[in-house]
Amino acid sequence: MIAERIKNARLAAGLSQDDVIRRLNGSITKAALSNYENEKRTPHAVILRELGAVFGVRPQWFMSEPEMSIQWHAYRAATKLGARKREMIEAKAAQCAENYMEVSRLFPSEKKNHFPARKMVSTFEEADQCAADLRKRWALGRDALESATQCLENHGALIVHYNSEPYSGFDGLSATVNGGHPLVIVNSTVPVDRLRFDLAHELGHVLMDTSSVGDDKKEENLANRFASSFLVPPETVKAELGAHRRKLTLSELLLLKQKYGLSVGAWVFAAKEHGIINDATTKSLWIQRSRRGWNKCEPDVFNGNEEPSRLRQMTLRAVTDGLLSSRRAVELVPEVEAELREEGLVPESRALLFNSLSHAERQRKMRKAADAAAADYADGGALADLQGAEGDGIDE
Repeated sequence: MIAERIKNARLAAGLSQDDVIRRLNGSITKAALSNYENEKRTPHAVILRELGAVFGVRPQWFMSEPEMSIQWHAYRAATKLGARKREMIEAKAAQCAENYMEVSRLFPSEKKNHFPARKMVSTFEEADQCAADLRKRWALGRDALESATQCLENHGALIVHYNSEPYSGFDGLSATVNGGHPLVIVNSTVPVDRLRFDLAHELGHVLMDTSSVGDDKKEENLANRFASSFLVPPETVKAELGAHRRKLTLSELLLLKQKYGLSVGAWVFAAKEHGIINDATTKSLWIQRSRRGWNKCEPDVFNGNEEPSRLRQMTLRAVTDGLLSSRRAVELVPEVEAELREEGLVPESRALLFNSLSHAERQRKMRKAADAAAADYADGGALADLQGAEGDGIDE
């Protein structure tokens, strides 16, 4: 368990073993870290404290079993991801999911999951119906979604932005946490209309079991169809464009992009798929779009807010309700530190406070910290199992 947690924490932090050794200033060797991750040796509690500081987790975290299960569904990437990159993305998502579930459990009376059970889908018509059923379940009508992110979060989904390597080729990853909560990871460095589509695409993978199709490309196309129909229902497409059109202009579609947050390219795709335009008109629009350079970068005309906020909001609520300490809140969700500080809920940094104390007071606090550390090592303490563990990783 400890070995796996060390490796997962390192991957979630986006660090290589060499990165960790440099940050520890050589206090352990790469061979030692490798041994810890491969369960060949058990690190001393002091080493766990140092690793925790590097990874941003408490030492006790390494010895705790995550109270959750994750079922991964699908990846999308412009280029094939290496095994290490995929491990990092999964580890980051898993850590975010674990933090989310910890905060979520502080509010047991609230219903967290509003998503239907996963269903078998093999045709575009079934994908359309799946999207329509979800919009009906959530009473969304046929109007535009102001924020796809807020819509998903409000119904129990966990959205993770992965942006450590802008335009790295990673598009999205989807999973289900604890059998019911959708987990969607997307590359947040893309334009906002693309981000919305990616969110809906990954949601499609969560809600639709397309394994019977037996073709990766068609499975992706089914998820694309779901995304298009969820963001703009077929009835709305026909209401905006008409049942049949001999010609369409990119300017008209750009106005619809501004209204619905669906790209011009996606509007062309939807018009063709729903029989509004024929092949010749579709081809003409693709050519015009390419000539304007929109195939690489469309005009940025949609001003939607797709920043995840549900976890931050729950965390702030937990702190103000006395359910979570501000220190633990920052450990779980570092982004809330500025907000907590603004509200006067986070004291000045411990280093600054310590240095401002008198010599006698500093001595008193140091003795108190030493006593607390000793309690960790004592029988029954949080780190008792590691007391006297074989090897401390030094001078190996």
